[in-house]
Amino acid sequence: REMKGSLEFHPKVGFIQPNSKLQFQVRFRPQISLTSAKHCYNDETGEFSINIYVDILEQKTIPCAFSLSTILTTSELTITPHTLEYGAVSVGEAKVLPISVTNHSRLPQRIGFINLPPEIVVTPDDGFA
Repeated sequence: REMKGSLEFHPKVGFIQPNSKLQFQVRFRPQISLTSAKHCYNDETGEFSINIYVDILEQKTIPCAFSLSTILTTSELTITPHTLEYGAVSVGEAKVLPISVTNHSRLPQRIGFINLPPEIVVTPDDGFA
């Protein structure tokens, strides 16, 4: 139930010739519901692991199995403050206010100031951190 919408197999059914192999694709698109699968998900590490069984149709043999393992994480960033209040600033004067970006992910994320009007310049570098 937690896996619904998270895994897709292409093709869903295949025919394998003798002494050959069949390649298929597995698309993994994790949903937040996977984190409620306590038998597969570790809250502390974010590790998600599950065994997947492939049935051999029209045979009474044990199904083939493989495992899917990943670290689930969010891509959420928060920026504070939400509004920069500079107050009164004279023309030609510079006033600096700090902005903090918090990464809630278990992975590093590269951030940048993009699609800015041409009159706004980001320094140093190219606007990417």
